[in-house]
Amino acid sequence: MTTGAPRLSRRAVLAGGATLAAAACVAGGYELVQDGTLPGRYTLARMTGACGTALARPAGPPPSRHEVSFYSAYRRRHVQMVTLIPAGVATPRGLGVMIGLHGAGGSAASMATTMAPPLTRARVTALAVVCVDGGETYWHEHADGDDPIGMIVHEVLPRAAAAGMRTARIGVGGESMGGFGALLVAERLASPSPTEI
Repeated sequence: MTTGAPRLSRRAVLAGGATLAAAACVAGGYELVQDGTLPGRYTLARMTGACGTALARPAGPPPSRHEVSFYSAYRRRHVQMVTLIPAGVATPRGLGVMIGLHGAGGSAASMATTMAPPLTRARVTALAVVCVDGGETYWHEHADGDDPIGMIVHEVLPRAAAAGMRTARIGVGGESMGGFGALLVAERLASPSPTEI
């Protein structure tokens, strides 16, 4: 009979190592989020109850909102388009353009409301943010003919250009589902089909 430490099965050793590795990752990940190396510091703080107060309201006047509704041939319905113009700027003429795409359950109006405080905080003066209704089923072209990306390329950007905004080079960003849409817009604009040139 052998004495000494009990023999551990291979499964027990692997399980123990995995548990220790997971604990180290969680602890290390927490520190990386806390010190700002990884994103999510405010979300983590809200989850752990560390946020006692909301972010301070941005100083300065908010951007002005210009709302229009139009019939989109690419979406086959009426849509709302909201353009945020920096405070103190009388006209969008000469401004660059950023397209802001909403997430699931959102709209042009809700995305504009989300975008306004960061624009004020950052004191953005050189570009307008254009938000438009994209629907509930992601931003790609659908079998029923609904084409939100086609709407942006062929209807929203021409409207912005007609208002005097610079559309030769644009920015695009999105929230959740809109982040996926932003990638699709970038892809479509980077490699237009022969009919779009």
